[in-house]
Amino acid sequence: MSHIDYENPVLASDLLKQAEDANPNKVDFEKVLKNIDPDNRYKICQECEHFRSSLRQCKKCGCFMPVKVRISWSECPIGKW
Repeated sequence: MSHIDYENPVLASDLLKQAEDANPNKVDFEKVLKNIDPDNRYKICQECEHFRSSLRQCKKCGCFMPVKVRISWSECPIGKW
């Protein structure tokens, strides 16, 4: 089990660097987070009949939507965005 070091928290930039280092396909993680409107995507999800608000999850794909809406190549399983 890993030890959590609360005095030296891991920064998002550190996680991004680790992901890039371990990325065999050399996905451009900067592009993953750019050129999308996550707020608009999430609003569409919240208005959808397949959105489970208590879990912030889509009933169709099962994804945790606050994360999925920020990934540029992700798509709504029923084509709403």
